[in-house]
Amino acid sequence: DDALIGETGNTDTAYTQTSVTDGGVCLSANTQYTVYVRAENANGEGISSSTASAYTSANLPVSLSHELASQTTAAMKWTWASGGAQKDFYAYTVSPVANSGYITDLYWSQSGLSANTQYTYYVKARNEESDLTGVVSSNGYTAQTTPTDITFSSIATDSMVVGASGSFSNLATASSGVRFQNTTTSADNTLQTANWTNSSLNSNTEYTYVVSGVNGDGDETSTITENKYTLINTPTDVNASLATATTITVAAAGTFNNLASDSSGLYFENVTEGTNSGWVQTNIWEETGLSINTGYEYRVKARNSEGTETAFTGTSTLYTSQATPTAVTAVESDVDTLSVTATGSFANLTTGTAGLYFEN
Repeated sequence: DDALIGETGNTDTAYTQTSVTDGGVCLSANTQYTVYVRAENANGEGISSSTASAYTSANLPVSLSHELASQTTAAMKWTWASGGAQKDFYAYTVSPVANSGYITDLYWSQSGLSANTQYTYYVKARNEESDLTGVVSSNGYTAQTTPTDITFSSIATDSMVVGASGSFSNLATASSGVRFQNTTTSADNTLQTANWTNSSLNSNTEYTYVVSGVNGDGDETSTITENKYTLINTPTDVNASLATATTITVAAAGTFNNLASDSSGLYFENVTEGTNSGWVQTNIWEETGLSINTGYEYRVKARNSEGTETAFTGTSTLYTSQATPTAVTAVESDVDTLSVTATGSFANLTTGTAGLYFEN
């Protein structure tokens, strides 16, 4: 624009231009400018030189980052913004030794990397005369390995150990880890180990677990989900809630959550007779067809909704009732004595505390 770019005011033979002083625009990056020089005498008279041309430097790339959508365990898509004007870019890493070559794209996709490993990349630009700018850099972690399975161990009535299967890399580095979520209770933990002990749970209750891998930058992998039940409480005893001469109604002692859920249930067994209730989803079993005033050994076990069984309780001896007398007769056996007789289907009158109770 034929603008005056400056005056030395002395005999210097070099001048550094940063702006113009005669109404012209400031210089732009990666732009060719043509200049001439005129030496003047004391009267301001002079002859202009021939012209010379040169390009200003390119702008440095800015906003260095990486694209999460393209991030894998073995590849990164490094990105940047132009920052202004340039001919092209050159991106590279020192470890491993690799480069993009000169490219006009605002990204470089690099492969052959290792999972959850931090890499530093560098970018510089050049102008139309292939003069390079300085270097800017950024870093990022490749993706963590995605868990392949969720495992469960040490399952109890109120806790379980949740495990993540997978070949995780550098779990103890920076923000790396495995994220465990119990979405049923809203518990959420990112740990630098592949196991989590989840406690304070309810017995025979289903919980939903979500697990993902986390890299050193805190970026998560896709998730996997599994459901698991805690164990049901083990019965502490078996009791008779009702007995007649030929039936015994038994119940298990204890608290049993979600007894009617899926495969949950109680299993009562008459060890003496070799009979059982099968799996029932109520805490009661009435056994019929038994003998009068006879002791039977009972035991019980429970199972949770997934069919995992507890141990049996010890046996408890429970008795049917004695037969109810149907009549009583009295016969005079002496002037001052009556012989009283009860009529009925009595059994085992001499066993334990069995007997008849006569009252006048």
